[in-house]
Amino acid sequence: MSITVLCGSPKKGSSFRISTNLSQLLLENKRPHEVFNLCEKKLQLCNGCLLCEDEGYCPLNDDMHQICNALLLSDTIIIVTPVFFDNIPAILKNCLDRMNLMCNQLSEKKLFLVTVGQADQVSWDACNNIIKNYCGIMSMEYLGQINLYARKPNDLTTDQVLDCCKKIMDII
Repeated sequence: MSITVLCGSPKKGSSFRISTNLSQLLLENKRPHEVFNLCEKKLQLCNGCLLCEDEGYCPLNDDMHQICNALLLSDTIIIVTPVFFDNIPAILKNCLDRMNLMCNQLSEKKLFLVTVGQADQVSWDACNNIIKNYCGIMSMEYLGQINLYARKPNDLTTDQVLDCCKKIMDII
């Protein structure tokens, strides 16, 4: 049972801290996984050519092919992302758009969401609904979410980060 973690933050802040700690916990528990910090990847914008739908391949030559390969081998996908104006960051949205290539290949996979930010429940719910809808489109099972309040990376204590990671481990 393999896990892919997508850190959807455009910088190395709270979401990055959670992804890093989660990776360490997965490693300690001998759970095969791969973490992609999208801010470190070269991802071109989807150009809407629809070759992914018509021909089954994406002509863009970037790191998305590596991410897609990991996702195809995974049973579970964990997205850790900040919330920006009731939405996911553009870097994560682009990654999800580019996953259109695998629309029929991600069914039966499970997805768990962690949102972090200076948001309230309304903002978290809006972000969660975006991911729930995406799971419906891709025929993936939505396992749930954890929402954490943090404005700056150090707003989350080490205990809060570790507690979040342990809750994720219990769910997946």
